Amino acid sequence: MLFFRDLTSNPRFDSSFCEFTEIEADATGELSFADLDRAGRIDPFSEASLRAVAVHADVDFGVARIYEVLHGGKIQVFRSVREAKTFLGLPME
Repeated sequence: MLFFRDLTSNPRFDSSFCEFTEIEADATGELSFADLDRAGRIDPFSEASLRAVAVHADVDFGVARIYEVLHGGKIQVFRSVREAKTFLGLPME
């Protein structure tokens, strides 16, 4: 939740920005359902923002999908960085 607070306090942040996030293996192990729900309630991104999350481990994929479902599909979860970047229209390095 600190990340969202940092974003909203940055004058250069625009809630319509698109977001790419890559989750390292086992990074979601400490998150609870309540954490995911709270994150969705304070999420500073607009409904118009394209959001892509790339995950590499099955457990992280499941947690990220719960977050996606809780927040109305404004977030898309992918198994690879390539798929996530394609969704956002970002170039491949």
